[in-house]
Amino acid sequence: MKKIFLILLFIIQLGYSQQVINTCEDSQTSTYIVNGLPNSTFSWNVNGGTIINNNNTSITVLWTDSNATYTITVVETSQFGCIGQPQTFTVTIRGCSFFYFPNSFTPNGDNINEIFNIEGYNLSSLQDYTLLIFNRWGQEIFTSSSVDKGWDGIYNQQLCKQDVYVYKCFFRKEGKNYEKIGQVNLIR
Repeated sequence: MKKIFLILLFIIQLGYSQQVINTCEDSQTSTYIVNGLPNSTFSWNVNGGTIINNNNTSITVLWTDSNATYTITVVETSQFGCIGQPQTFTVTIRGCSFFYFPNSFTPNGDNINEIFNIEGYNLSSLQDYTLLIFNRWGQEIFTSSSVDKGWDGIYNQQLCKQDVYVYKCFFRKEGKNYEKIGQVNLIR
């Protein structure tokens, strides 16, 4: 009696080989799907991103850095325990500046939320940056020309009282001029 050995080779069908995501236009998350043998399981690995949903044949990834290249690797294991070859593809994230201004800050000496400033990522790409703070009577009480220097709630070496203040911020980004005006609550 002869024994016959069957070697089963299988390769996962990936929908992507390389992908470029612009986080200004696209979402901070992406979903990836594979097709494999029936009843297979898939092991996913993403270097740098965070898998926020994994339902075996698909994953949703949150991109944690706005300017990076990641690799995603997936390995299929058949229902009989046969392990396929790892399949890898790259994802390049091209970010832009994302920014916002908090609506309050608490300069009370606890080292938490002590400074009011623009928040976000890729802020170093902002040009001609100016941040102005005004009290309720329209008096300018703070000026900064650096995204790294925010307001600490002090004017003329005195602590400013708990109140609502107005900010104006001007800058250029990718050739476009921005002017942001809003209110911030100083909470002691």
